[in-house]
Amino acid sequence: MRLHHIALAVADVDASAAWYGEYFSFKELHRYEKGGKTFCMIDCDGFRLELISGDDTQDLAKAQSATPRWMRHFCIEVERLDEIFNRLSGAGVTIEKELTEAGFGGRYFFVSDVDGNMIEVWSNA
Repeated sequence: MRLHHIALAVADVDASAAWYGEYFSFKELHRYEKGGKTFCMIDCDGFRLELISGDDTQDLAKAQSATPRWMRHFCIEVERLDEIFNRLSGAGVTIEKELTEAGFGGRYFFVSDVDGNMIEVWSNA
């Protein structure tokens, strides 16, 4: 058994796919429309995100407001953490938590994507 994908509700599939492509090298696998929603699967080295937009995804922030944002995140493991941190911060991407030593080893930082989803970027190097 293995994880196939993580689904994220987004406001604009095109903007989100472009953001993940630019900063983390995700490529679009497929896209389709169904039931008033747009579904877009993107992939980077076997790590897949399914971006979903539609009328009922617009109120997502209200539904999630009871849970702290940092508890709703996913983590991307990278090799060149400092280089990626400098690239993202230099491009104006919102850094939610600066470079920090991880309690279990390695270092990490948190960013927000264009929809405010939290992403932990971690390296054991």
